[in-house]
Amino acid sequence: MDSTPEVYKIEKLTFIILPEKIVVKTSLGQTFYLRPKAHYWRRRLKLIESMIRLEEIRTLNELSMWCARGNIEWVDTQVLYKY
Repeated sequence: MDSTPEVYKIEKLTFIILPEKIVVKTSLGQTFYLRPKAHYWRRRLKLIESMIRLEEIRTLNELSMWCARGNIEWVDTQVLYKY
């Protein structure tokens, strides 16, 4: 399996498709990745990959509609610490 990431820039979003996850970057500098809540939601993640390749997901609102009511989590990649 090729481990080279696929990068799609669609409007104000950049999608990076890796073998095990999808990373999303916004034009405002936010970065998160998509994670299924349970193993059987991995099929939905593959469907989201296909929709990105077809450029059918152009906004965060459209992405959220494909995330199965929260069964595909958006995990922030920046960890903030308060001291």
